[in-house]
Amino acid sequence: MRTKDTCFSFPAGRAIAGEDTIEALTSRAGTYAKRVQWVNANRDTLVSAIKGKMAAIASTSKAMA
Repeated sequence: MRTKDTCFSFPAGRAIAGEDTIEALTSRAGTYAKRVQWVNANRDTLVSAIKGKMAAIASTSKAMA
């Protein structure tokens, strides 16, 4: 979800704030699209890795309590 936010909301906000031009942002559209496609294609692997890390953190926290 964060990747999609970075690809769409952040650039739009920069343009509205005058920190970047629309031309600079649209030139990056292809890169952003590729990033979203990669995340979608690797969703299961990413979810599995995140769940594994979160489980490890949770078990470490319980052991320290």
